[in-house]
Amino acid sequence: MAKFVPVKKQNDNLDFEVNDTAKGRKDDAYDSSSGDERIPLYLAIVFKNQKSAIKAMLTDGITSIMTKFASESDNLQSSCDSLLKLASSGKKQKDGWRFTPDFHVTCAFLDRDEDKADLSPVYRTFIEDEDIDVSIKAIVIVPGKIVTGICFPNQKIQQVENQCPHVTLAVNEWSAKHSNSVLEKTCLKENMSFYSAYQALKRGKAVPQGKDLLIATKVKIPGETASVAAYMVTLPQEVRLRGVTKAEY
Repeated sequence: MAKFVPVKKQNDNLDFEVNDTAKGRKDDAYDSSSGDERIPLYLAIVFKNQKSAIKAMLTDGITSIMTKFASESDNLQSSCDSLLKLASSGKKQKDGWRFTPDFHVTCAFLDRDEDKADLSPVYRTFIEDEDIDVSIKAIVIVPGKIVTGICFPNQKIQQVENQCPHVTLAVNEWSAKHSNSVLEKTCLKENMSFYSAYQALKRGKAVPQGKDLLIATKVKIPGETASVAAYMVTLPQEVRLRGVTKAEY
């Protein structure tokens, strides 16, 4: 195992871009080589060579959602049809649906910022190249926007700073960062549509009867003008992905 060693920025020697709101190097000053000791973009559990399992999981989840909800929304039906084709072919679809370029759970988003790194307990204790299995327990889809997998990594093995740990599986009109907003707006408070199912999964319990397929309507996402509908399906069997901890630059 390789201990991750935080390294302070040296403004005299490295190419930095510093202003009043952010302190970080220019993107082109970074490379993705292992052993890069500068401030990472993020720390993560990364899943390599797991696409077959993810394709099967996506197929099962989307099929379940279609069975209950697809007839209620043309937008959902269209997205489900396209996602099933994506799961089958692995290729970007004409309507924009595509797999994320790398599947991972973000443990800490540092944005190559020394101040964020200084405040991050994950940054101070992170160890690279640790093998960690993560189980996806449910899938959330926002039609035309994003699909994300809900998971709960063992925080005693690897701490995760996100309130709602997840693996972004596929994107369309939204980027992967929207996974955080969708889950935070549907899962965290008692009056939210996915709360009871999410809490059961988090505790390792069975989802309450009738809560394995859910819809949240009029979900307002920060930065988005229109509200959206989101759908959550609890997987009949959780899907275990084999991951490894990595600092990504």
